[in-house]
This record gives sequence, structure tokens and C-alpha cells, in this order.
Amino acid sequence: MLYNRSAFLAYLVKIEECEIIPLNEKVIRIKNGSATANMWMDGKNRIDYEEIYILYKKLYLRDLPGDKDLVRIE
Repeated sequence: MLYNRSAFLAYLVKIEECEIIPLNEKVIRIKNGSATANMWMDGKNRIDYEEIYILYKKLYLRDLPGDKDLVRIE
């Protein structure tokens, strides 16, 4: 399933209280306490659930967001 990337990043900032640090036009760093993860930005505003799962594990976040928390792309 594909989701809206910008809505996911907004969710991380608002709900999980993560910090978003742009490194350049193609890469951002997401920081949760001392844990960090880099995310490659492509030209499309989409992210699949597998990538969300991997980022959550790298950032040591507990509860994965559900469909009601994210904006789904049909």
C-alpha cells in the first residue's frame, strides 16, 4: 500500500515528536532522541508501508501508524 509521504512526515513531527533535518534536496534525516534514520526523497510524494516499518524500527518508535493515521494513495 502507498501512502502520502508528507502526511507521514507530519505525523512523525506532530504525534511522535521527531525532528526532521533536511540534508540536501534528496535526503532528509529523521531524529528521535539519539536515534536517527535517513530517508531518500524521490520526486513523488509517496511511501510504502514497508519503508514506514523500517523507519519505525530504526527510530525505536513503538506503535506503527494505522490506516486512520496516514493518507492513503489509491
